[in-house]
Amino acid sequence: VMFWMAACISILLSLSSDALILLLFGEEYHLSARVLRIHIWAGIFVFFNNTVWTWYLAKNKQQLANYRIMTGLVLNITLNYWLIPRYGIVGAAWATLVSRCFVAYIGQLFSSETAVLFVMMNKAIWFGSILNVWKELISSIQKNTGP
Repeated sequence: VMFWMAACISILLSLSSDALILLLFGEEYHLSARVLRIHIWAGIFVFFNNTVWTWYLAKNKQQLANYRIMTGLVLNITLNYWLIPRYGIVGAAWATLVSRCFVAYIGQLFSSETAVLFVMMNKAIWFGSILNVWKELISSIQKNTGP
């Protein structure tokens, strides 16, 4: 559910970024819409990270999360160092997107203990998973209301 909420927000803002920037900030900021279109997709990984944090707390694996976050920090600084001189603020947006993807998603693969989270995230991405959630919700409602 968190993935699909973030994906809907990202799609909506990607499609409306030009109009939104024009409305809120005026014509002189129209180029920032491109940055918004890239940066908003990092929200998916923010949603993922916030969701899996509960698992880290429940399993007392905060140290593993800290390693992922520190690696993401180094990755973000490195990408910014390389991309900003070449692409400016658009490069910074890409650096943020890539490092967030690494921290919240790909980084789960670097520990056998957290690989299960990577599998769960992949299941969440597939549209069939949202259908299963709806089926379970409807089934639960029917059980609670009775005939």
